[in-house]
Amino acid sequence: MATARRRRKATHEAQVLAALRGVLLTLAAQEEAEITIHGRTVKFRDPKRVQAMIDKYQAIVAAQKEIERDLPAFHAMACDPYQETALQIRSNLLIAKGQGRAQHLPVRLDLRGWFSSAKEGTFKQGESAQSEYKLEVHALKLEIDGKEIKEVDIDNYIWRVNGLDILADYRRNLGIS
Repeated sequence: MATARRRRKATHEAQVLAALRGVLLTLAAQEEAEITIHGRTVKFRDPKRVQAMIDKYQAIVAAQKEIERDLPAFHAMACDPYQETALQIRSNLLIAKGQGRAQHLPVRLDLRGWFSSAKEGTFKQGESAQSEYKLEVHALKLEIDGKEIKEVDIDNYIWRVNGLDILADYRRNLGIS
């Protein structure tokens, strides 16, 4: 039963990617293309937007597969309210440039916090289970292409934006280095 469900899901993912790639090919020959997904028709004129959608969809699918593989360990970690959790999320940022060229930049988001809620949801045979987790974040750091964009750490009074340390004087006044 679970194998058939996985096969249907993989087929659906492949169909969505094939449809989006077909739109890219159509846009190479025409000014406009359209696609119908889940009964909704969307028109496209910009191939860069379509490529960004493909990249985003592939990243979402990869993240879902990673979480599904490690779900029991993830859930056990989320159920311990006294354990600080560190999560790292990595992605790819596609920046479209002229003449169909694109630049790919690495994105990294580090989070630290405690799970305040872990709801298992309901389990029914033949259906996917939906779980819900809430993470109370007390520290985060966002880097794009190795450059620090934002860092916030509530416990250590750190607030940096584009490398500028906004709370440096505040920490110095409190005697925190």
